[in-house]
Amino acid sequence: MNFVAQVEDHLRDLGAEARKAHPGVKEASERAIINLRSLQTQYVAAVRRSSGNAQKHPTTALFQSQDVLRPFLLAANYSDADYELLVIALDSMQLLLRGDAVCSDDGAQISRVLVIQAWGCAGTLGLLTNNSAGGSGDGGSGSGAGSSMAAGMIHGITGMMLGTNAHHHHQTAKNKNEATTTTASQHRHPSSNRSVKEDQSIALKILQTISMLVDSNSVKLTQDVLGSCILACLILGAGEKISQQSHSSMITSANNLHSAKDKGGGAAGGAAGIVKRS
Repeated sequence: MNFVAQVEDHLRDLGAEARKAHPGVKEASERAIINLRSLQTQYVAAVRRSSGNAQKHPTTALFQSQDVLRPFLLAANYSDADYELLVIALDSMQLLLRGDAVCSDDGAQISRVLVIQAWGCAGTLGLLTNNSAGGSGDGGSGSGAGSSMAAGMIHGITGMMLGTNAHHHHQTAKNKNEATTTTASQHRHPSSNRSVKEDQSIALKILQTISMLVDSNSVKLTQDVLGSCILACLILGAGEKISQQSHSSMITSANNLHSAKDKGGGAAGGAAGIVKRS
């Protein structure tokens, strides 16, 4: 099945799933389908031009559109979104990221809704308390798997941001998190209405989406985007030890290190805070 057909199917499925609970998502899906067909017409014309003039064949990057992405963002913006709706939304974001069909500035919106859903999963899986979800063995096992994957994600993202300073920076942030446990314990988010098994699946999809987001060729990796990605990983991997204070401290430290690397010709981006991929 080609890219356009897959995206349209996802939009139809999203609209059908959201019809009763979230009519705004359904309306956005319908508008997105119209926009997608218009982009398809432009893509076909570009293919014909490339064939006739021996030009480079167009890619799915031509389908970058905020209108196409918007329904999936709207669905994931609901902290109480049901499992089926959220699976469609996250799978669709991954599809668009794989095709480089996400506008450069929309990484901030994707990372924002991933944080929203990470908090919901953390509540259900018991990551915001000292106990595993419902005291069940399954909940604890799922949390452990998510924590391990999240820890690896944090290390990878901070490595991209800080180069050789990543390990030291991550350890410093970890120590700051531990020092602010009391503050963090007051920062509570409600759990989702999904089951533990469903939120285990959603948590893994969130981490997969983060991985694709930071690897995307089309999205600008600003400090806000990377900061939100790290926060989502920390929420799923460290639970109660997360606080907005420690998150702000991490970003401040990252900004300072970026400035230092810029002066030395490092890999970090310029004044806009954009990380360049090697």
